[in-house]
Amino acid sequence: MPLGLVLAVAPAADANYAGENGLIAFHATVDDNTDIYVIHADGTGLVRLTSDPAPELAPAWSPDGTKIAYLRLDPEEEQYSLYVMHGDGSHASRLLQGQVGRYRPRTPIAPPYPLVSQYSRPNAVSWSPDAKSILYSRARPAIMFPPGELDQGGTDESYAGELHLIGADGSGDRDIPCSAEWFLCDRNEQGGRFSWDGSEIGMNVDDYCPDCAGGAWTVISNADGSNPRVFPRTESEDVPSDLTWAPDGSAIAFVRNQRLLVSADPTGSAETTLLAAPTAGLQWPQYSPDGAQLVYEHSGLLYVIAADGSDNTLVTIGSRPDWQSLSSRVSAPPRGSVVRTNALHVEAEVTAGIDRVSFRACSGTCTYAHAPVQWGTVGSAPFSQNYPLAMLPDGPVTICARAFMSDGASVDLSPVTITLTLDRAPPSVSIIAGPREAPSDRVFVTPTVSDADSPITRVGFRYCHQPNANCSYDSATPLTTRYAAPFSAYVYPPAGPEPLSIIARAWDAAGNTADSLAAQL
Repeated sequence: MPLGLVLAVAPAADANYAGENGLIAFHATVDDNTDIYVIHADGTGLVRLTSDPAPELAPAWSPDGTKIAYLRLDPEEEQYSLYVMHGDGSHASRLLQGQVGRYRPRTPIAPPYPLVSQYSRPNAVSWSPDAKSILYSRARPAIMFPPGELDQGGTDESYAGELHLIGADGSGDRDIPCSAEWFLCDRNEQGGRFSWDGSEIGMNVDDYCPDCAGGAWTVISNADGSNPRVFPRTESEDVPSDLTWAPDGSAIAFVRNQRLLVSADPTGSAETTLLAAPTAGLQWPQYSPDGAQLVYEHSGLLYVIAADGSDNTLVTIGSRPDWQSLSSRVSAPPRGSVVRTNALHVEAEVTAGIDRVSFRACSGTCTYAHAPVQWGTVGSAPFSQNYPLAMLPDGPVTICARAFMSDGASVDLSPVTITLTLDRAPPSVSIIAGPREAPSDRVFVTPTVSDADSPITRVGFRYCHQPNANCSYDSATPLTTRYAAPFSAYVYPPAGPEPLSIIARAWDAAGNTADSLAAQL
């Protein structure tokens, strides 16, 4: 029997499973160009996805790991626009022109206090778990005040944004209504982030109004904007920010006073310090899809830390990290297992929208893009196939798969590595053929077969009108084949000149064969 290997993409409705850890997307400024990159958590596989001269930043992976939403500064409008591209950087398209972030004065105000040019300060974007909508902060025009009215003049009280949802195809842009009783309404909502199950939104809120009795808060609300509640400050009024939920909902991580904290209570109590940063600049933590790690930014550098606060590791330079979820569950023999077979059964169970799945393999470890053995593509459900292993040597073998959406977007399933030892030893087979039995002249043939490594899958019988020493299986005439033990059979060789010899061939599961000595009647 072929070995079974399942690479399964979990349905989005499973709120307690976010997926396998994929690539970390982020933006970085290199040679005065701000672009979007991806990298593995161990710091390998760095790839630049964008190269436009205009700044591109704040990437956010779609829940299925196939697309990235991001912001681009359009030079002509001096505003940030919302874009979506495939996960490999191709097929970039603009969903919303300008209006993303919040407006701000670009130059100081001087008499006669005209309205000056403005630009929008970008904030994070976040996909809804069903991948149908993208959450962003939409800018509201600034209001300028002359000196003496607010903070010696030139203060922009609105300086504001409000949370909006827009369809992943650019349609249906709408705001998330603020509850009438919420005292934070009409303040500056600096972008938000969905919880993994999509039931809640966490956001940073402030009013940036120095002469108002304002301030800053972190707020959690239901996904529709209802039931807003302030995530608590400490007694010293340190403001928590940048909330991120654990995939299973068991904890919330956040930043407060240059410390990375985690709380098992949704109200923010009973917090535990994972990391205390020695300098300013700690921000944007995010749990890995498997919940075992967090990625965060500190002073323009990206780090990965275990969820218990151990193994804090520098990854690369960059900002605004977002971790790809491969949404794949893999069932395979454990590492170090021995596989003795000539074929591997691979199956990918995928969610709706998958058009085809391509499978590849390599000796050792590799990614799909660099796997030299291209097994093939399955174009319809159940996306399964048997593939040969004869071209792969003994030792570690990595099985890779890539699922393609109908629009051409793709996602790599998490690779699986097994240890392969092919069975190249032939089985053993001998036969005893009884005399012809009247009235049909049938002959009962009993084979004795064995194989130390692989099961016997079938035994074939043939005859020839030659002495047993001269009878070979390949030149003999077929009689029958048996596919189950004990493989015994009645055969009906035709009458003819003597001598008559019967010969057998046995196959094992690895495809090895062996022929018996012919039995002469």
